[in-house]
Amino acid sequence: MSYVTSKIKLSLMLLPVDEVLKSIREWTVIEGNHIPYYNFEIRATKQDNAMMSCCFDRDTLYVDFKAKPAEAAPFFKQMEEFLTPYDCRKHWGTGFCNNSDPEYAIKQFPNMRRFMELIDEFDREGKFRNAELRLWFQNINDHLKTE
Repeated sequence: MSYVTSKIKLSLMLLPVDEVLKSIREWTVIEGNHIPYYNFEIRATKQDNAMMSCCFDRDTLYVDFKAKPAEAAPFFKQMEEFLTPYDCRKHWGTGFCNNSDPEYAIKQFPNMRRFMELIDEFDREGKFRNAELRLWFQNINDHLKTE
């Protein structure tokens, strides 16, 4: 039997790994919060210099949560809020646009302004964007204009 799942990858600075893992354990076990699916993945990745990478300029601890679609959105929002004090960055390929605060994303990705310029330069007609990305990029641009 297979299950349809949704997933979110949150990346955090690698150095406070003990603190992050203890906090997640405390949030689930001690405080009794429920992870709505049975597995998640934790891995470490070396820093890189790719402008929009979660690993840009920092060694990274990834925590990859999976959840059944009916429970995914509220759970992912909870985890994102819970891990925000650890400067988490959401992975672009796993639900980045969902539940994300554009202002926080701009703060977490220092090259966001240049990335948005490149999108406008190389995809003027929006062929590589769906409705969700168009809305998300518009929200990012709106926030960038206010800075």
